[in-house]
Amino acid sequence: MKTPYTTRTGIKIGCMYEPPPQQMTADEERMQAALLGLREDPLWLWASVSAVLVTALILLASCRGSA
Repeated sequence: MKTPYTTRTGIKIGCMYEPPPQQMTADEERMQAALLGLREDPLWLWASVSAVLVTALILLASCRGSA
């Protein structure tokens, strides 16, 4: 059945129907996020900084204990 369907009496059925939008690809999502100014929180960066700080604290604590 073709949309909109017109009945014998002239009533149009489905004239306001809009097909669902297509799913965005990953590239399209990145482009939209860049245009909106959104940034993903870089979890790897926070993990790396935390690991370096913990290592530095452990090293400082072990140097103080051996002196």
